[in-house]
Amino acid sequence: MRLVNLPKVLDSSAFDVTRDFVRTQYANISNLIEVVEFGTTNLPGISDVDLIAIIEAYSTVHMPSMEEIYRDERYAPMHKPFVYSSATFKRLRGIDPWIVHIHPLLKKTDGYSMEDVDALSEEEHRWFSLRFMLQWATTLLRLLASTHSAEAIPCHLYLGICIVPKYMYRELRRLNITKEDDENVPFYERIREEWFTLTPEQQGEQMHEGIDHLRASMRNVLKIIATYMSASTEQQPVPATCAQSGEATAICKRYPHSFVIDGDERVFVFQERRTEIEMEVETFSLPLLKKLGGKYNRTLFLFPLEIGALYAQYLQGKGPISAHVQRHSATDLQALPFAPSSVLQDFVDLTDQIVAESANVTAAKYFFETFGFEHPATVSLRQLPGAWCATLARTIARSPLGKLLGKRVCRCTLA
Repeated sequence: MRLVNLPKVLDSSAFDVTRDFVRTQYANISNLIEVVEFGTTNLPGISDVDLIAIIEAYSTVHMPSMEEIYRDERYAPMHKPFVYSSATFKRLRGIDPWIVHIHPLLKKTDGYSMEDVDALSEEEHRWFSLRFMLQWATTLLRLLASTHSAEAIPCHLYLGICIVPKYMYRELRRLNITKEDDENVPFYERIREEWFTLTPEQQGEQMHEGIDHLRASMRNVLKIIATYMSASTEQQPVPATCAQSGEATAICKRYPHSFVIDGDERVFVFQERRTEIEMEVETFSLPLLKKLGGKYNRTLFLFPLEIGALYAQYLQGKGPISAHVQRHSATDLQALPFAPSSVLQDFVDLTDQIVAESANVTAAKYFFETFGFEHPATVSLRQLPGAWCATLARTIARSPLGKLLGKRVCRCTLA
């Protein structure tokens, strides 16, 4: 496999340069209250600068472009900030129950430090953590699936997130769900620390080995979670809100006895009696229009049915994400597994609130699964050709015509 997305060598001062850039770009944005940094930045060139933007609820906020920071070699890797309102910031641990550090960058006002974030009860920590693990598992599985499909390893992405199984096992032990540890963690720690000292040949060898380690980690941790969920969930009748229509119904016919959420580029299939985790990657492009955006990729994640309890609560929600899930879900089952706790409903309500309150934020980004939901956006004349090509590619890829025109399907498992 080829190595792509190689991390760049950076001095530790790049983090301060990046923070200064953020202060300059975000300081005078209307209705933006604060920008805070979270997470750790101990590995220059590998660690990202992770940010949260706190806004006035339901206000219009024009976020700046990140193009400059992507082009300039002085800056540490950084993504668009995750959006919260001033009201939802205090419930930050409902989205990220493992968060430890917060550092306000703009310092416009008090009230946005770690001490201002609500603590969690043991029950809240348990169910928020299990939901968070599924979110991270999806990201890690997508990395494995795309690597298998494209025969290329995105190195910076791998180095940035391969350490996540360490924290999954830490939390599973804390919750008394397992006493095991992940024997692959020392490898993840070592490759992150030693990456820039390795020769290109050693980097290639380590990355190929690392993909095998990550596959083993995810196979084991998801087996533990599925076993726990099987013993901890309860069956309830399928809510009438489940639309049973559209593409989700067709996928349900391909994978019977399942609960399907069609999240556009990420499709979740929770199947009864399934024991093996699989991913199916579909790739399609229109050769003459590819550079204009005429391409479409979709990943199907095939999980045991019990894990679906971590998302089934959206069928009972009332906000924008819940409504979107309800319109794009299907099942041929009479009952679905649900968690015996109201905590996951609190999570659903929180995500619905965050999304509703940020409807007028340009290019809002969220630190939770949105299942393909997007706020309506105005498309400029300059963006119109790309939007048209992307829509055409998506329409063809999801129809029988896609296979005739060269849609590629690649399956991989954690076995």
